[in-house]
Amino acid sequence: MGVPVRPGPGIDPGELRGWAGRKSLAEDARWAMDTLLSGNKVPKLAPYVGLLLGHHFVRIAYEGAIAIRSANPCMGIPELAVLLSGRFAQVTERARHLTKMLDNTKKTYADVLSEFAAELKVHHDALTGDAVRLAQWLETDLGLFYVNGALVGATVPIAYRLGLHPANPATMWEADLNAITMEWGGTLAVLGAATFNDSEPEATLDLAGIRVTSRDRRADRYLARRFDPQFPRELKMLILMIEGDLNTARLILPRTARGRQGAEFRARTVTAYHCLSALKRISDQHPGLSTSGLDRPAGASRRCRRPEAAVADRGEGQE
Repeated sequence: MGVPVRPGPGIDPGELRGWAGRKSLAEDARWAMDTLLSGNKVPKLAPYVGLLLGHHFVRIAYEGAIAIRSANPCMGIPELAVLLSGRFAQVTERARHLTKMLDNTKKTYADVLSEFAAELKVHHDALTGDAVRLAQWLETDLGLFYVNGALVGATVPIAYRLGLHPANPATMWEADLNAITMEWGGTLAVLGAATFNDSEPEATLDLAGIRVTSRDRRADRYLARRFDPQFPRELKMLILMIEGDLNTARLILPRTARGRQGAEFRARTVTAYHCLSALKRISDQHPGLSTSGLDRPAGASRRCRRPEAAVADRGEGQE
């Protein structure tokens, strides 16, 4: 098997760049597998790892598979590429692009909001309407996940970018969810061998301190109290996804860094990039947005001077 070239004296710069790329994708894949395996050792956390971090795992699987299939001899690894399954390649690609939020070049700003509106309706129709009239006010269609009191995810945006349907949770865009996740797991295992480290994936992280709590709400009532009142519900749901991602990067990702600092840093960097880019796009769509009347400590006031912070800070301190 043609293994990647070790960096050393006299190595071509292209080979060095290829080695660096392979090293990063192998680190990312091993971080993802370690996080999954370590999370599975904590029964109360295990169900949430894929939901809250799944978009990172999709990114790594999708971009890593492209890299080792590359025709560039400095990057591609044909011997590993033949081990990859492409049965659900379209599902993986679709999920990856949705993780980019408003950086998704395949969709316009209006497209994304229209899809969030449709996702809200799907969840409302699937999860409400069965109760007797007097009990309908108790029905819920939005699940919220918290760590240390901060929102880290919500069911509607998670379902949106992972193609999950509330009435059929065993599928992803109508394909077998278990088969898809098995393919992604196989891809991560292959990517983990992109350098000379051929050791078996193992659980090395202590994630027992992460405690996720959940609450169920009616989306229309909950969103009515969140963010700027001029925003439609679908935009508020997009901002809710951004809030969850930023809090996940702040409260969960650092717990996965021990021995995996490079991969964890890249995950936080990707999160910050897409979130701030999305907030800037939203701010540009609402040039009259003001933070007047918001009393914030000095640090928060400085953040409010940035356009993207004007949107985010309207959600601070609210459930």
